[in-house]
Amino acid sequence: MKRFIYAFVYAFILAGCMSCWIFGDRIDCGNGYSYGTNGSTSSWLTKEKYISEKDTTVILGITSHLRGFDFNDEFIVASQVRTDALNRDYNAFWIIEKQTDVVHGPMSKDSFELLRKELDVPAELKVQSPYEW
Repeated sequence: MKRFIYAFVYAFILAGCMSCWIFGDRIDCGNGYSYGTNGSTSSWLTKEKYISEKDTTVILGITSHLRGFDFNDEFIVASQVRTDALNRDYNAFWIIEKQTDVVHGPMSKDSFELLRKELDVPAELKVQSPYEW
């Protein structure tokens, strides 16, 4: 009986660890926005609309290869790795106004910094990996 209990506890812990690896993490960014990752190569930032108990739909988002982000009550700032027509990677930047669901981007770093000043996005919001917080 004791072995059975140990085996059950071990299986429970292992299942919990595996679910984090398989299903990844989710961070609530407020106002319906969330950051998600599958735990390996893909990450995204979305706003979902509740349809029913079994259904939600993504109404806007930055999908795949999200490099970093930060947020407060008003804004989300993010960067994403994108690939151009010549198959070269580059960073694209985004600003989301959470209260109005206005999405600015993708844009260059220079355009991002100009718009950031224009919208008065706080300097404390830094585009960084959530694992650096």
